[in-house]
Amino acid sequence: MKDFLLTGNVRIFGEMESRPVYRAAERFYRDVKKTLEAGTAGVSRIYIDCSHCMEEEAWEIRVSESDIQIHTSSDLGLVYAFHYLSEKYLGIRPFWFWLDQKIGVRKTVSIPAGTYRSKRAAVSYRGWFINDETFLGRWNPGDDEAYAWEMAFEALLRCGGNMVIPGGLENFDKYCTLASDMGLKLTHHHVEPLGAEMFSSAYPDLQPSYRMYPELYEALWQRAIEKRKGQQAVWAVGFRGQGDCPYWESDGESAEKSEEEKGRFLSGVIKKQYDMIRKEIPEAVICTNLYGEMMELYREGVLSLPDDVIRVWGDNGYGKMVTRRRGNHNPRTEALPVNEREAEGRHGLYYHISFYDLQAASHTTMPPFEPEYYRDELLKSYKRGLSDYWIINCSNIRPHAPLLILLAKLWQDPACRTEDFYEEFAGQYYGENAAAAAGLYRRYAAAAIRFGNQEDETAGEQFYTHSVKILARQWMADAEKAAEHFQWAIPAKTLHEQICWLDERLAGKAYGYEKYLEDCEREAPELSDTLTLQVWLHYLGCLGVTHFCRAWRLREENHGLEAFYECGLAAEAFAEADQKLREAERGIWKNFYQYECFADYKFTAHILKRLMGRIRDEGEGPDYYRWQMWLYNQETGKGEIITNLDNHMTEAEFFLRLKKLHHKEEKAGLIVWNRV
Repeated sequence: MKDFLLTGNVRIFGEMESRPVYRAAERFYRDVKKTLEAGTAGVSRIYIDCSHCMEEEAWEIRVSESDIQIHTSSDLGLVYAFHYLSEKYLGIRPFWFWLDQKIGVRKTVSIPAGTYRSKRAAVSYRGWFINDETFLGRWNPGDDEAYAWEMAFEALLRCGGNMVIPGGLENFDKYCTLASDMGLKLTHHHVEPLGAEMFSSAYPDLQPSYRMYPELYEALWQRAIEKRKGQQAVWAVGFRGQGDCPYWESDGESAEKSEEEKGRFLSGVIKKQYDMIRKEIPEAVICTNLYGEMMELYREGVLSLPDDVIRVWGDNGYGKMVTRRRGNHNPRTEALPVNEREAEGRHGLYYHISFYDLQAASHTTMPPFEPEYYRDELLKSYKRGLSDYWIINCSNIRPHAPLLILLAKLWQDPACRTEDFYEEFAGQYYGENAAAAAGLYRRYAAAAIRFGNQEDETAGEQFYTHSVKILARQWMADAEKAAEHFQWAIPAKTLHEQICWLDERLAGKAYGYEKYLEDCEREAPELSDTLTLQVWLHYLGCLGVTHFCRAWRLREENHGLEAFYECGLAAEAFAEADQKLREAERGIWKNFYQYECFADYKFTAHILKRLMGRIRDEGEGPDYYRWQMWLYNQETGKGEIITNLDNHMTEAEFFLRLKKLHHKEEKAGLIVWNRV
């Protein structure tokens, strides 16, 4: 039998009243237009039929010389079938938009005759939590403000996902209908059970206490059920305090004191939500997040849950299935079923490849772990029964695209090979330069900084800025005392111990990242706004921290001028990191990073500039003339009484003059600091 010839003149026949089916057909037409020349003779016919008796989401494609027939029993099955044809034969990859895929145009495409069938995913409900979406929130690459979100949902569907939390707070309400129209099931964050409005948002003047205002809470829950009951969903039940904390922190003094009382209270609230859902939607799928205090209470046996509720276990934010560190407390209790009682029922996981904790997490960069790390952790979870529900915290999509592709492979088959993942990934997106790109991606995890002894204690970009901001503040407040908010990293009695510890962790790392950066720019220019940008952020973060630590050591040796200068270099490094984000905002990515506020390089530079003033206060105050007289001597060979002939320079002015002098001396090989 001859092949089927797919031309630019394609026609789809069949029932397309359903919004997900209609949108999928429109995307296929778009993909054909992107890849095949228009006006080619002959009509390519594709027939769709969603009436077949098949497993939900399954599809079958029958290809003959004359046409293509797609058979399925569900809207989502048809969506996946179209995406299969688009990727397999038109070359449109799942992240074509997010990774700037170069798409070539051909006259026609031959599709071999035969029957093609879908494979069942290992995980039943699988998708993304678009969380901490600070980049997506105000960035608009198209004519429609929802375009970026449509591209996110499309990428998820192309990865075989079927479920999404479409942002937090107001974004959930804004984009949940779009997600549903594209065929995705909705689920909810543990802070916003049932997708309900947060109590403190609805009633800002009232204490967020269920005990005090049960009727108000229940009205919010009922409103959410009524609003969304026409959409497919995995309903999340639970109860946390406002701002993602244990409920008793919001309840205040009225909250239960013992673990038994807390467990009994939470069990009652969850049962109430459960009954409300069952009343309106008897067939509803329901889950609850065993996250933080919920897991601890469940493990102690004081939290009871309805038998058919999916228990969702959470990682620590760093891809390890242990309890999350809270402040300086890091128990690292395994966050998986550990006995027969805990293993009963259905289970899932809440997993991070993007995280915001202001300690050492990755948000603008990829987490620094090998693909095998994720395969091993997720396969272990799957074998423990976590196969019903996987929700992946993916944040702003673009920085984490390779790992989202990897995790999509793993929710299809948790035991799949990952050893050649970067070669496969680069081959799909970087063509002739795939080998170089793959090698550079594989170096990413090896270059990372380890801040602890555990496998997952490896630094993301927030490690640099968070450390500096915390330690700089302590330096300005009390330079003798250790920073309390840095005890999670190194328990110490003095600030000196903490800064020296940080300095040792980063020793030589800036140089390593510098060499890595040079290789990225030389070997794979096409990675400039993706991987190379992330290497820049790590390099400049390392450089900034190194200069900061050097400033401290010089200050301790009573070399104030040199300390001032090193602190200025630290501020420059973080300011340059912010500038690198601006430079990567090319084309449709204009303003993508403008609301980068977690690492917040610009503000880190601001804090360091304040510290420069403190160092100057210590070194040449109260008259503020000695350093400037020294500078005049270096520049002209003559010192003058500053108060008679010139204004005092600001810290910024003085640093720039000092830097100019330093560079001149450096070129001449004459770097000599006269102690002032």
